[in-house]
Amino acid sequence: WALELGENMNGANYPIYRSTKTALNMIMVHYACLLEKEGFVVSGSDPGYCGTNLNGYHGYRDPRQGAVALVKTAVDAKEKVHAKVIDDEGKAEPW
Repeated sequence: WALELGENMNGANYPIYRSTKTALNMIMVHYACLLEKEGFVVSGSDPGYCGTNLNGYHGYRDPRQGAVALVKTAVDAKEKVHAKVIDDEGKAEPW
């Protein structure tokens, strides 16, 4: 999730997590720009906090719900998803 100056610092103890999310978004945008002229659509998908073995199954969503979000992003219209991270409700996320 994005962080802006003056924002509530709920994730203040996770600077590495936030910086790697930013790096991932930057790489995604880089490839979106690089590959667009070849006809590729590049986007990211945020399936929400799904319960998996990585978080001890404490996520608030079933992994199958996360899979649905990923597939929706994969098949959505280029102008809606290209060079964007799409959340589990189909909206572009700020970063």
